[in-house]
Amino acid sequence: MLCYHDAIVDDGITYSIDNVVLDVWVSSPENRDIIEARINCLYDSNVNIVEWESNKPGTFQQQYSFKLNDGTSFWLGHGLVCSGVMVERYRLEFNPNKVGGNSTFKEVHELLIKNSRKPLNRITRFDLAVDIPEDRVKCFLVKDRRLYIERKHGVEYTQYLGSKSSAVGRVKLYNKSVQAKLDYPLTRLELTLNPATPYEDVNFPLVYRINTERVAEVGMKITETERFIINALLQGYGALNDLGRKTRVKIETLLKGHVDRILVTPEMYDKVLEKLSGYLKDDTGS
Repeated sequence: MLCYHDAIVDDGITYSIDNVVLDVWVSSPENRDIIEARINCLYDSNVNIVEWESNKPGTFQQQYSFKLNDGTSFWLGHGLVCSGVMVERYRLEFNPNKVGGNSTFKEVHELLIKNSRKPLNRITRFDLAVDIPEDRVKCFLVKDRRLYIERKHGVEYTQYLGSKSSAVGRVKLYNKSVQAKLDYPLTRLELTLNPATPYEDVNFPLVYRINTERVAEVGMKITETERFIINALLQGYGALNDLGRKTRVKIETLLKGHVDRILVTPEMYDKVLEKLSGYLKDDTGS
């Protein structure tokens, strides 16, 4: 089974925070010393810490990769390099679904928050994972004006909208069953978002799924050709009237009663942002 941390389940669909980029401001030399001293102590534990330096503009001078005992990891950077000047900032990148419950991660996260200037801290981007309990071939991502890329390798079928994987606005729809080696069907819609962007300004994609349970209830079967037709129609190619009567009636029935739009509602988005805001607080909730 796939593991989640503090996920939300609604109508069989699981919403979880799958990646977070957290910027933390620590301007006090005394607080920086506290952080560095504690990190140095972690070298003596069972945590494998890989450290390196970079002086390239836009990177962090000191970088740490924490490889944890459970096989997961997270990254920490200190000192943003801007035009040769180092800005006193820490950046923590982590996947809550993987490290959210890990004691070492919790310790480092709490250490940063407690020693920071909290009003300045911010989450610059995060990935929202929307897990749909359907086979990948029964889910469809509709192209829009963003760059579209499609990759197919057997049952591995991935669609992208947007320029690159780390950019806000990037959309990915893929076969999570294959990627995570699951024994049950699961398709993941992954959205890279900026929590500062209001809901009405987020460019949410059009994503649909054939509801397998509802199709099974009425005893219908869907062929590969019919899935292809549904996808083509959703993409805006052709029209129902172009189909023969028998096929047209079946496809129309499927589209009206058995194809659902996967939509992140304003209420759901507020719940996700509320959980996300917890990473700007320490264990006291302040």
